[in-house]
Amino acid sequence: TDNVKYIFQYMTNNNITVDSCWGIHLLSTLESGKVAINDTNMMAGAMMFDVTLKGRGGHGSRPDLSLSPLDAFAAIYQGMEGLRMRRIDPYTPLTCSIGRFEGGKTWNVIPDECRFAGSVRFFDRDKAAITFYNEFKAIIEHTAEAYNCDVEFNSFNQPGFAVVNDPECAQFARKVIREELGEGDEHSEFAEYEKKLMDKKAEEICGVLNLLALIGMAALAMIMYELEM
Repeated sequence: TDNVKYIFQYMTNNNITVDSCWGIHLLSTLESGKVAINDTNMMAGAMMFDVTLKGRGGHGSRPDLSLSPLDAFAAIYQGMEGLRMRRIDPYTPLTCSIGRFEGGKTWNVIPDECRFAGSVRFFDRDKAAITFYNEFKAIIEHTAEAYNCDVEFNSFNQPGFAVVNDPECAQFARKVIREELGEGDEHSEFAEYEKKLMDKKAEEICGVLNLLALIGMAALAMIMYELEM
């Protein structure tokens, strides 16, 4: 995904404009031989974060002499969970999760630091993601300060952009797939909650992203080749 920036730079340098674009993404949960297309939202935008909290370690028998980063993390996690309910419109999809946590090496020693990382997924960048980004960062900073810990943002990316299919391109994709694969091979009304394209160019270029079952890739690849011809 990171290499897409070189494509956009090449386009800029050579005054190349794009009328529409096509994308294919494999989906292991989709029944083999099926192609999933949606007219609008297809893959969610993403925001990733990776944070280290630094306190002062100590023996488990005297937590009063330490500044536990684990306590700070526990409070931050509760704040993150509550943020979705308190600040985001309940009719606006947004999920957040922690996928990585590191802290401590043994049962009776409070560590000097801990590290956590996770992601946020969404479709409405302006209404949901930007609000979450600003509020969550404030929660981390203020909570760490309250627990006398320091914060190191290893990464705290700005929210990316969702992949939203152009309805006209989606209809054209259905037409081609039905002609090549026959009726019943296309699965509609499906939106995968994931993000791959993060550059703002995704907002500016209309197109369609198809989700493809793991078996059957060659068939659709052939269709895309014929379209290019």
